[in-house]
Amino acid sequence: MRVFLDSQALLLWTIRPHELPVAVETLLDDPATEPLLSAASLWELAIKFEAGKLEVPEGYFDSLIASGLSFLRITEAHGLAAGRLPQHHRDPFDRVIIAQAQAERLPLVGGDRIFASYDVRVIW
Repeated sequence: MRVFLDSQALLLWTIRPHELPVAVETLLDDPATEPLLSAASLWELAIKFEAGKLEVPEGYFDSLIASGLSFLRITEAHGLAAGRLPQHHRDPFDRVIIAQAQAERLPLVGGDRIFASYDVRVIW
């Protein structure tokens, strides 16, 4: 099963998996699950890290890139779809991630309750 992780889910899964709901941790640990990540998540987390709002282990970003995890690139269609989403909230990273999940027909793994306001299947 292919699933699309939001930034919070990515961070918890890779650094503090014990903080994920048990069902989500089990899903992500299942060899049949293919977690996909957004390039927007790397961008968001790197900005927070550089601003001093996020602590991650040394080499975290390089290890994510080298991990072999699949990253979904942001296409023109994703960008346009993100701009056309209803204005339930204005977080540009979430909006791109939601648009990508919709366009690629992927369930979105994340704990942000605002995701349920959009036409996307949410796991969490």
